[in-house]
Amino acid sequence: MQKDYDLPTHIMSASLSDKTGQPILMLSISPRHALLKKLTLHPYESHVYRKLKYKPEEKAFFEGPRKFTKERLFALSDNLVSHSLALASG
Repeated sequence: MQKDYDLPTHIMSASLSDKTGQPILMLSISPRHALLKKLTLHPYESHVYRKLKYKPEEKAFFEGPRKFTKERLFALSDNLVSHSLALASG
């Protein structure tokens, strides 16, 4: 039996860097035409990453049962930047 898989031929990505250009956070997302819409947030220098799944009925990404909001993204980014600054200052 053959299953239909929606394998993206390309993935969109973006990154957040500090003042020195050192990457802090990498984001990658499946393209719009993909059936399985997924967003991955990967903090640099960390083994922990977050996989978000798109729920079309709510028009939002979810991390498990929790809706991933813009505020949660900003909080994560602020936390990573402050951690990077603390490491840089020694």
